[in-house]
Amino acid sequence: MKHPLKLWANQRPGIMLPVFFLSFFFSSTAQGILPDAYSLARGGMCAAGPEEAWSLYNPALLPANHTAMYLAGHARPYAIGEIGMTSVSAILPVDPGTFRLKLSGYGIPGYSELIMGLGYGMQVSEHLFAGINFQYYNTTIPGDLNYLWTIGCGGGLLFAPSKATRAGIVLLNPLTAGNHAGYGPLFSAMIAAGLTQRIYENTHLLLECSYRNNAPLQVKFGLEYTLKDWGSLACGAHSSPATYAFGAGFNSGNFEIHFATAWSALPGIHPSILFVWLP
Repeated sequence: MKHPLKLWANQRPGIMLPVFFLSFFFSSTAQGILPDAYSLARGGMCAAGPEEAWSLYNPALLPANHTAMYLAGHARPYAIGEIGMTSVSAILPVDPGTFRLKLSGYGIPGYSELIMGLGYGMQVSEHLFAGINFQYYNTTIPGDLNYLWTIGCGGGLLFAPSKATRAGIVLLNPLTAGNHAGYGPLFSAMIAAGLTQRIYENTHLLLECSYRNNAPLQVKFGLEYTLKDWGSLACGAHSSPATYAFGAGFNSGNFEIHFATAWSALPGIHPSILFVWLP
């Protein structure tokens, strides 16, 4: 059966160009994750990072944050505005643990995707953290606000024997429920394992392997250098497809801003920006 996006596009030839790029976009984000600027600059990491890496996907990273914060970001695969993804989220510490609420959306007039996420993480022992995550994926077309829908779950662990070393594992969509099945496995399962090591006083090395059941194994590499108390510089790369990224972050008082750009031969350039407010 044809994907509904392609069926709808046949009736709208004037927008075939963005539809063409969306077809690539679906295959590259079938699990519902589009890295924010912080993750993108470090090679698309999602499992483990330094203590301030609360924006990465793994919900076990959330307990490291002890104050409420609000985030807003935008990313443009292939630098095309029509398929840019915008997201807003809130990280809210409770006792015990920390919640994350996130809302993301992308699409073109007449076709849009909405992703709503709820995550929770807590410290379970001196060096071990755990978290769970639920996501609701919704496709909207003219005349039907809930045309396709899927509910997925996931979870993660983080082992931090010291402030210099952190190892994490995250699992996404081992089980899903919804009406997407008739149109193909759009929301595949993914597992990722990563390690972060402080190699110098202000420098972290990040390594990760991730695998989706409909895509090749990805190997990821990242470096982060902290610029005292006002920012950071980062670079990264991953395989399948070979992609190279760099970015920078700046903070002033209660505000942070992160910029990142990734490039690969097939999809081309991928700019992203993330704003953070700590009230």
